[in-house]
Amino acid sequence: HEDYRDYYERQGWSLFSEIHIPYTPVSFKAEYFDEDHDFMPVASPWSITKNDDPWREQPLVAEGTARFLEGTVTVDTRNDYSDPTDGWLARAVLRRGIGGKLVLPAHLVSSDGPPETIDPQEFDTGFLTGFLDVRGYLTINPGSSLNIRGVAGGALNGVPLPPQYQHALGGVGSLPGHHTFAQDCGARDLERTFDHITDDGTIRPQVFPSYGCDRFALFQAEFRGNLFMDWSPGWDEEEDPWEDDWNWYPDIDFSPNWAAFFNAGRAWSIDGPDTDTLLDVGVGIFFGDLGAYFAYPLTEDRNGDRDGNFFIRLSRRF
Repeated sequence: HEDYRDYYERQGWSLFSEIHIPYTPVSFKAEYFDEDHDFMPVASPWSITKNDDPWREQPLVAEGTARFLEGTVTVDTRNDYSDPTDGWLARAVLRRGIGGKLVLPAHLVSSDGPPETIDPQEFDTGFLTGFLDVRGYLTINPGSSLNIRGVAGGALNGVPLPPQYQHALGGVGSLPGHHTFAQDCGARDLERTFDHITDDGTIRPQVFPSYGCDRFALFQAEFRGNLFMDWSPGWDEEEDPWEDDWNWYPDIDFSPNWAAFFNAGRAWSIDGPDTDTLLDVGVGIFFGDLGAYFAYPLTEDRNGDRDGNFFIRLSRRF
């Protein structure tokens, strides 16, 4: 029942051109976007557990139109796309707003107290953002490898970002020892009320005033090794009866492997308070793409808690 992402309505079109340099691992992509953005209220999808519990509130987004250019450079020397054990992947993205109008709509301080209204806030659509993701896969020996990742992104020109372009850290995708949105620059410390107009009338959901921070940086390291145990059915890999006819996802390997990992991350807001660096460590056992992990925080969250987190993934961490 825990939702790991927030959503907003995005409609529009884009046009791109992509170039792959022959005989090299380098590619370039340039893209133009013209979009309309709108708030999306909380839905009520079915979930396996806690299905009767309410889903958490959505953040407000700046509504209106956005036009921007985006350029991407990718260098990929990995020896395998889905399960690399050697090589590097580097991806750099630069996004520049070139027009439109994005406005955070007027909303109420509270649905219970006096009807105090917070005025609309218009964002500068001339924002400039960057995103850099560098991953290295280093083979230690035939049965183990050290994988590292550094990723950073956010505003580059000091212009505060609309909520839909902000970032938050915490949860299984970034800092698994900490709860989801553990570092969001205080975006979820307050709840607001918003009159949202739909085709069926006006609804008044509880919302958060923003999504997260304007900038972030994250470092991840993972040592992977095998347990020298073979629980496979006994087929010769060269004579696997499923290989020619089926493309399974996730890929399940009956020979178990293990991992130990470390994560460190921090996020910043241009106009907000300073934040602390969050750290965690963990271990896991995995069978191909399927893995069970336990992560433990080395730093306390804003509530002073240091609870561990057990989670299952159907894909590798990075």
